Amino acid sequence: MTKIKQVFISHATTDAEFAHRLARDLERLGVQVWIAPESIRPGEGWVEAIERGLEESSHVVVLTPAALESPWVRKETNVAIAQERRGQIEVIPLDVEPCAVPLLWGSYQMVSFRGEYEAGLSQLAGILGVRVIPPEPVRPPGQGPPYGAMPEAQVTALKEEEIGARRREEGPQEPTLEQVLPFEPEMVLIPAGEFLMGSDPGADKDAVDWEQPQHPLYLPDYYLARTPVTNAQYAAFVQATGHEQPKHWKGGQPPRGKEDHPVVRISWHHVVAYCRWLAEVSGQPYGLPSEAQWEKGARGDDGRIWPWHNRWDAKRCNSAEGGQGDTTPVGAYADGASPYGLLDVAGNVWQWTRSLWGEHWTKPSFKYPYDAADGREDLDAPDSVLRVLRGGAFSYLRGLVRCAYRHRSYPHYFSGYIGFRVVLVAPGFPSGL
Repeated sequence: MTKIKQVFISHATTDAEFAHRLARDLERLGVQVWIAPESIRPGEGWVEAIERGLEESSHVVVLTPAALESPWVRKETNVAIAQERRGQIEVIPLDVEPCAVPLLWGSYQMVSFRGEYEAGLSQLAGILGVRVIPPEPVRPPGQGPPYGAMPEAQVTALKEEEIGARRREEGPQEPTLEQVLPFEPEMVLIPAGEFLMGSDPGADKDAVDWEQPQHPLYLPDYYLARTPVTNAQYAAFVQATGHEQPKHWKGGQPPRGKEDHPVVRISWHHVVAYCRWLAEVSGQPYGLPSEAQWEKGARGDDGRIWPWHNRWDAKRCNSAEGGQGDTTPVGAYADGASPYGLLDVAGNVWQWTRSLWGEHWTKPSFKYPYDAADGREDLDAPDSVLRVLRGGAFSYLRGLVRCAYRHRSYPHYFSGYIGFRVVLVAPGFPSGL
């Protein structure tokens, strides 16, 4: 993570109100902010001021989609991207409203402000390495401390007492497996053997450095879920365990009509908890796939660019070119299946893997050739280390939904673009979860 010095907020005029609110909130958290016109010095020219602001800053925050229409913002962002490649700055685009993101910008993790503003601010603060401290709960004069202000041990004791009393009244109840797990993930065998991992720039014009060199890699038998985990499947986990629900859900239920859409707005930690629950209640070693397992399942053994082969076809997946602007039911694009029959491995939602990227956004610590024994599959790494995402999402262009593209995010981050699928390892091969 780049050490924070100053945050440069790049915004179009139409986003001025939002940008200045964000600036005030970041300053409240102790972050120094550069924002026009307040940060322009008397007698200083516009271009000179922007150049100085970028030079003095460690991070650039870009507001979309109005930024895409602003020549000034595009210039500022492109300069910042060039600086980032030299390790001088870090670019953070904010997803304020739906839009098709340019390929050059699309390789960055978008911080979503489409839902609750405070949730977006908290995620941005986490990336910047600052902490959002909630205000003290307010109570009327003469009233004792509110429930939320009680010592944690006291709250826990009260909850356990309530639960115990309820159980004594109702008597012992052992839920059946069908009640706890009302679905069975459809798993597809990925047979043992070598496949080509990574990209060949001679064959793929969109190949980037961190996908190279392309190399053969052997993997033993394993099974991957045919589709990403759906809202309905994740709801079974939430209801069975009382685990935190996604922020946009209500009463443990996803938005009506989206039961068969991929679950989104779940962090890597939520995903790991789901996998462990699924393994426990099913008695099967379910887990989260490595990026190598994910990639082989998506492209087969011949190194193809997209799951269906090497020629782009926007009708085969839910990407920005198709204009859906949202998730679609899993499996809706049957013609986009991988050689093994996996669906939604190009577009719809990014998918978490267990693999590590490293701490620097543009310089992966774990490079190719892939080596599972070099520490990249460490499940206990701190939250400052990014995890690899695969597959692309509905608002990302063709270059970002390729089988070999490696995206990344902080494990505590969640957004409307990120979901996951599960892996089931063959007998004798540990899942690690």
